[in-house]
Amino acid sequence: MLAFSSIGFVETYEKNRLKGIGGTPQGLFRFPCDFSGGYEHEAVFTNRQEDAMEQSYAEANAKKKMTGAVIALKTILIVLVILVFVATILSGIRLLVLLGVAAVFGLIWYWPRFKVEWEYVFCDGQLDFDMIQGGERRKNILRIEIEDADVIAPVDSHRLDGYRHLDVRDYSSMKENVKVYGIATRLPEKEDKVLILFEPTSRMIDLMHKKCPDIVEMKS
Repeated sequence: MLAFSSIGFVETYEKNRLKGIGGTPQGLFRFPCDFSGGYEHEAVFTNRQEDAMEQSYAEANAKKKMTGAVIALKTILIVLVILVFVATILSGIRLLVLLGVAAVFGLIWYWPRFKVEWEYVFCDGQLDFDMIQGGERRKNILRIEIEDADVIAPVDSHRLDGYRHLDVRDYSSMKENVKVYGIATRLPEKEDKVLILFEPTSRMIDLMHKKCPDIVEMKS
């Protein structure tokens, strides 16, 4: 993937990038090598490695459905805030009025967080689950290695029958008529297994299947 100006061992571009070694706007990287009299050798980073990274990378998104429980909670909060605000105004006590105004602004501030979107990022065997609230607030929820999973298959696959008793981590949109996959795996640094639900794209499943064909089942 790298074309060398002389013979010598050079670490991969990604490892050196993470270490902060070398790099110019023209894509010319210098690496210290001691294989030819201690001289510094040059390596030109070609587009081949970029292509390789793209071939092992995929991402997908799923907007979480607004459930009845969430709608009920939003309604209750609105009613409570209105009652608190009216009560504080009628009381005429300045401190209570300020609390009522704070409650209104608090609801306005929290409201976008009812909008939840899941993002899945697959890169060379690693799968990340991020939660995005209000279209901007992002939090990494989970990161797994798919090679550590027992099985990754469509949620209605018989391969998941032996795992349906596990605790469920639902990172799907919860909408009907969508392609939902299940991952039976052990969480990092934990003994208990869980069943993770998510909505990958066909490209993501294809890349995952190429990485671990015995674990990942392609949807028929």
